[in-house]
This record gives sequence, structure tokens and C-alpha cells, in this order.
Amino acid sequence: MEDKSRKIVFKYDSFLSKINLNYVHYNNSIIKSTNVPENTDLISGKYEGGIKIWECDEDLLEFLPSIYNDDWKNKNILDMGCGHGLPGIYLLLKGINEICFQDFNQEVLEHITSNYINQLKQNYGLEFDKKVNYVHGDWGDFKYNKKFNIIISGDTLYNNINYEKIYNLLKNYLDKDGEAYFASKRFYFGVGGGSSEFRQFIKDRGEFEISQVKQIKDGINNIRVIMKITWK
Repeated sequence: MEDKSRKIVFKYDSFLSKINLNYVHYNNSIIKSTNVPENTDLISGKYEGGIKIWECDEDLLEFLPSIYNDDWKNKNILDMGCGHGLPGIYLLLKGINEICFQDFNQEVLEHITSNYINQLKQNYGLEFDKKVNYVHGDWGDFKYNKKFNIIISGDTLYNNINYEKIYNLLKNYLDKDGEAYFASKRFYFGVGGGSSEFRQFIKDRGEFEISQVKQIKDGINNIRVIMKITWK
């Protein structure tokens, strides 16, 4: 897993070579400090997968350079369900104005996501304290003091029980001229969610436009897509 993740991440942007993924991904003491059983991807309502680097975060890393432009530097961005937060860190290193890393588990933010930020500070003198905020907890309880111009999210559509919460977060926190990008598998076997069901869920409510902007199909794994959401 370590070697695969490194190759995937580093081929998209040399900035991310500054991050030592191995520091947190295979450090047993840090994994144990999160109180998550080993080899567990998900415990609903307790642990929502933040220790693992998921495929759709890798898809976002590949996709974001194709849409990023200098206008984004003035944007306020949410990395929703961030886990390691690598797509958000990519944008942070590109010079964006402000980012919020949100994850269900406080331990993930403290021991993994923020550790990357600390590495950049200690090893390269990069200061992001005024640009970075961390929020942990359930999406239904999310609170923030401003709206977001851009929301990015990878592998967060795995359970349809969360769709109402995600929809309400978009409704309350996506700026009227904002854009949201969700990277998702078409189906999540065993947990009942996926991009097709979420897309229909959003369409049925009639307030947002949702469209597929990329499809990843390798003939081996589950088809993955990236969807764009804007206000009508």
C-alpha cells in the first residue's frame, strides 16, 4: 500500500514529494493512538475510514490540476471527509487563501492530517497556521463561520444514510457561486451507497445541478467517477 500510494501521489505534483506518507501510514504507535482496530475500514458512527488512503482521493489528486487556476487562490475551501487530506494539501501548496479539513474522527485530524502540515513547517519552513482550520464530527453537526467557494470530497458517498446530511451541508455551506466536486465509486458493495444513487438523490431535490465530469474505468476495479455540483 505504501509504495502504491507514493507513486500515485507523487506523479501529479512535485509539491507533494515534501510529505512523508510513511510517517503516519505505517507508524504503529500513531495507528494505535486512534483506537481503531487494525485492518478495519469502517465502524459506522465510530470510525469512518480516515486512516486509509482511498482510491477516490487519488482520483481527486489527478483531477484537480486540470481545473485549478489562479482564481482559486482567493477561495475558501472545504476538504469534506478529508482523512489524510492530500487533495486539500495539494491546493494549500498551490497558494489557496483558506482551507478547512473536516473528518469524522478527531484522532485522524490530530495524528495524520495536521502532521502533514507540521512536516511542511518543520522541514521546509512553510507556514499555514492562518490558512488552515480543522473540524471533526458528524456531517449532520457541522458548523463553520463562513461559506465555501469550493468543496472537495473523496469516497464519502459509501452509505446512503448520510445523503441527507451531505445535502444539508451543501445547502448551508456552499456559496451561491460555489462548486463542489465529489469523487466516488459507482457502487459501494455492502454499505448501500454510490455515485448513481447520490446523483439521483440530488436531482430529486431540485436545488442543485449535478453532472459527471470524469470517469475512471480500468477494467479491473469498480468504476469511479467525479461529479460537479453547483446551485441552479
